[in-house]
Amino acid sequence: MHRAPIGASLATSTIASMILLVYGVMATGAEALFWTIFAFGAILFLMPYIAMHLAFLRLRGRDPGHEGVFRLPGGRWVSYPLSALCIGILGAAIVLFFWVPGEPIDLVFMAQVGGGVVITLTIGEILVYRGERRRAAEVEDASRWRAPAAPTVERVSAD
Repeated sequence: MHRAPIGASLATSTIASMILLVYGVMATGAEALFWTIFAFGAILFLMPYIAMHLAFLRLRGRDPGHEGVFRLPGGRWVSYPLSALCIGILGAAIVLFFWVPGEPIDLVFMAQVGGGVVITLTIGEILVYRGERRRAAEVEDASRWRAPAAPTVERVSAD
């Protein structure tokens, strides 16, 4: 047995299937369905990178002297603007998935994709919250039923 996380796999496949079915009902054709799902997936793919850069900025601001792997020559005078640039580029890419320059904003498309992203993130946060609560309860339960430590025996020298 490979001890794969069956619950996580089932939850992911169920949520993905529901999203595909909902988008399939809302789409006006195969091309619209493709671009809607493509934009939805790409936005969800780009968002963690924005969070990663924000976390980098936060951690470097909190503990600037910490030695670690994420060091750039020039210190914060180089790393902060580069992270801000990355956040800006990723944000612009997300905006361009909602809007094509030179064309009017499609509010229906924006609502479908944006609503799907918000719903997916909400479901993910709920599942993480429930998992953390369950894990905390298991740790508390395990510590309550732990056997008491064996008494230590102090050795006295013959001197």
